[in-house]
Amino acid sequence: MAGSDDVGGRTGGRQSGGSGCGKSRGAGDTAGEQKRSAEAAARPPPPHSPIEINKLCFDFLNADTDTTSTTLRWIMAKLVKNPSIQSKIHDKITVKTGDEKVEVSEEDVHGMPYLRAVVLEVLWKHSPGHFVLPQKAMEDMEVGGYLIPMGATVNFMVAEISRDEQEWAKPMEFIPKRFLPNGDSKGVDVTGNKGIHMMPFGVKRRICVGLNFAMHHLEYFVANMVREFK
Repeated sequence: MAGSDDVGGRTGGRQSGGSGCGKSRGAGDTAGEQKRSAEAAARPPPPHSPIEINKLCFDFLNADTDTTSTTLRWIMAKLVKNPSIQSKIHDKITVKTGDEKVEVSEEDVHGMPYLRAVVLEVLWKHSPGHFVLPQKAMEDMEVGGYLIPMGATVNFMVAEISRDEQEWAKPMEFIPKRFLPNGDSKGVDVTGNKGIHMMPFGVKRRICVGLNFAMHHLEYFVANMVREFK
């Protein structure tokens, strides 16, 4: 769910940019040090500018945290308004971990399909971003009877996809069980590799690199908050 500015320039330097974000000094200082180090060693400087590193740091600090916390707030709001679903999650957690365990561990959240279904339902209905990274048409093409000219910028209205009654049954209702293995949406792939029905993380080559990180932490935090505060 990274920002869309200068996508091409950012992809090549993602790992180097990430190392600069973990320290207190600014991204520009890190880039300057890399440049001076390269000049001292008589080798070409790294293929990224201070501006690119700055954008990378913004993505890591903003996209990795703000989107996850926003989704977590949506999940908890939905559970407050749907206490029966909250109770069901609590029961599943109790069965999985017992009454004596203080904390739901990272290992415990695996094998809780209903917990994941709740997370997917919220991601589908309330995607942190209303749009994904834009795409540019490399040639004239026709999609759904519409001509998309070469060079046109194309984007998906992620928030509207979840309200399409031709694709989803009762899209305005909060029904997590639709995402269970035997639910109505059992074939839906959040990565978009099996058809684009939802794309909270984007799709294909531009998919969010933090997908697994976000899903894991959302399940972990929801499980522990429900167990502690139900």
